[in-house]
Amino acid sequence: MDQPRYIERLREELSASSLQFEERIRESAAIRRIGAALQHTRDAHRVFEVIIDLMLAEAGAENCSIFLYDSEKNLAYLKAAKGQQDQDMGFYNMASLSPRSFRTGEGVVGWVVQHQKAAFFSDVRHANQFVPDPASSVTVGALFCLPLMAEGEISGVLNLSHSSPEAFQVEDRRFLESIAEHIAVTLNSIQVFDELQQFNTLLETEVSRATEALREANESLREREQDLERLNQTLETRVRQRTFELQNLVENLPAGVCLLDEEKRLIVANPVAQEYLELLAQVGLDGEVVRIGTGAVEGLVFQSGGVPKDVLLEGPPRRIFEVLAQPIVEEGTGRGWVLVVREVTHEREVQEHVLQQDRLAAVGQLAAGIAHDFNNLLTVILASAEILGLEETFSESGRSYLDMISGQGQRAALLVRQILDFSRKSIVRREPVVLRQFVTDMVGLLERTLPETIRITASFEIQDDEVHADPTQLQQVLTNLAVNARDAMPGGGTFHMALSRLELVPGQPLPMPELVSGDWVVLEISDTGTGMPPEILEHVFDPFFTTKGPDKGTGLGLAQVYGIVKQHAGEILVTSEEGQGTTFKIYLPSAPKISAPVEEIRTPIPKGSGETILVVEDEEAVRELVQTLLERLDYQVLSASNGDEALSVYDAHKDEISLVLTDVVMPKMGGRELLAALHTRNAGIPVVVMTGYPLGESGDTDLVQDTAGYLEKPIRLEPLSRLVREVLDQAS
Repeated sequence: MDQPRYIERLREELSASSLQFEERIRESAAIRRIGAALQHTRDAHRVFEVIIDLMLAEAGAENCSIFLYDSEKNLAYLKAAKGQQDQDMGFYNMASLSPRSFRTGEGVVGWVVQHQKAAFFSDVRHANQFVPDPASSVTVGALFCLPLMAEGEISGVLNLSHSSPEAFQVEDRRFLESIAEHIAVTLNSIQVFDELQQFNTLLETEVSRATEALREANESLREREQDLERLNQTLETRVRQRTFELQNLVENLPAGVCLLDEEKRLIVANPVAQEYLELLAQVGLDGEVVRIGTGAVEGLVFQSGGVPKDVLLEGPPRRIFEVLAQPIVEEGTGRGWVLVVREVTHEREVQEHVLQQDRLAAVGQLAAGIAHDFNNLLTVILASAEILGLEETFSESGRSYLDMISGQGQRAALLVRQILDFSRKSIVRREPVVLRQFVTDMVGLLERTLPETIRITASFEIQDDEVHADPTQLQQVLTNLAVNARDAMPGGGTFHMALSRLELVPGQPLPMPELVSGDWVVLEISDTGTGMPPEILEHVFDPFFTTKGPDKGTGLGLAQVYGIVKQHAGEILVTSEEGQGTTFKIYLPSAPKISAPVEEIRTPIPKGSGETILVVEDEEAVRELVQTLLERLDYQVLSASNGDEALSVYDAHKDEISLVLTDVVMPKMGGRELLAALHTRNAGIPVVVMTGYPLGESGDTDLVQDTAGYLEKPIRLEPLSRLVREVLDQAS
């Protein structure tokens, strides 16, 4: 090997080692100075000043600043700074001047915090990350900003600058990076020491206060213990006396009476109370009465303010008990409870029966009062539609509207009939219903009633599956659910109905505990509305429970849906999530398949042969339309507005009149009085009565027996024609 070359390399290595040794000495000296400052004082101001002076001297920087990082606020704020070019850069802390601050990623300091690595710019003019502060008079040529890391966590940023580019040497950068961790540890030590001093001061104050309070409390406690001991002796004597007296008293009472102490522990109970508590109460091993019925004792009776509470025992047999708790108060202080339990099963049954009868009587009276007027109105509507329908020149579009009027009028008539049925508890009128066709029809109906912003869709997995149901009530169910969906989608959405079949076999998991094995038709109704939280969902079927504002809902819609489904031997399940819409699943028992109905052979509507009929009706519009229908059936018609007028007309045309068609409820002389007067004049004259409610179910059985027949309003062309023709044929 070439000897001079070897010597040159050796010299280079010795020089590098010397430089490394010098750097180590430099680092050690700096660390010792920082440590000495921390050892001799815990004043943060002084330690920061030592660190900044050291950095200015060692790095040859003109300006130096230290930023502390607050991780909770995600903020690096200027703690201390010192410089030569600007007096505002003189040493200061947070107490003397509000510092500048940077959020993570903001400016060079924020960039260093975010990336936790140093930023070195030998010439800041070529650094995109550095934007000089226009308000500062400091000229920056070179910039070195490095993170202060301790145990992997950033605690601050050290910032050095010089007005001249290329002012920092590579050795300065290595030096600063090597002692950065020591500076960070020093800063953490100062913060921990400050916090510890504050905590110690606070702790000393609190300990002093607590010691004084404890001394005073001990003195007061000793006095209270003496008073309490004397009081307990007195109370024990009184309780023994009262217990003996009460025990003798309650033994002979017909109701269940028991005495409980302050902790609800059973002290004494008469035989009746013992029997009732065995049925109703849960008593702990220490004698504490924990529950009565299904509710906790405190919520059931001991917070009721002396108001009796009913406890239901499902049975069988079903029994109802009335529970009353009264506190035993002595000198304004509660010393226990008297619990009275009384069986009120028979009383409640009588009360419920009376209330039900009163309610149904009121509804029945209302129904009877409005049915006549409603059916008169519907007679006008339906009869007018039928008369127009007899016109051969009527257009096809006009005839479709007539069909719609007739269909809706018939539905209205059915609703009136349902009101009457309700008063007699015969609401549900089941018939075979093909749900696919029913849902298809409902889509068309809802499209005309719901806002255009709501899209109505339907899907079917079944074809001709039937259920035994009341179509009007099923329509009510879907209408109520559609209205709820509309309110849940104020901005629009989708209302979807789906039909499917479910076959449940024994042992198969059930979608609902109440379902039994068998074939079910599932009607699923869903919306894309706002949905419901769990606390609302659990009360969704409760009567009168509503989340709508005043005058915007009664809270009966979904309760009615639940009741109708139950009346049809079905079950209903609701699922919902806020922001995800709501889905109702209705399970109805599938009806057995029946053979296709034989098409009814309809005979032409029978007409008259010029016979004269006397029509008696107080409502002019109804009278005129019934007259028009009869005239279209080739009858001669005389009319009267009440019984008195009818008798006058009859007396003048008695040889011509073949039949009398009269309303029942009329002013001056009603149908019943007219019938009696006509039979006095001519016992053989046939009389047919018109009524707004079913005579055969209203108590007027004697009136029905004395007539040739009756027609229920609203009056329709076909039933009118067939009954009149039948009565006339029998009378001839």
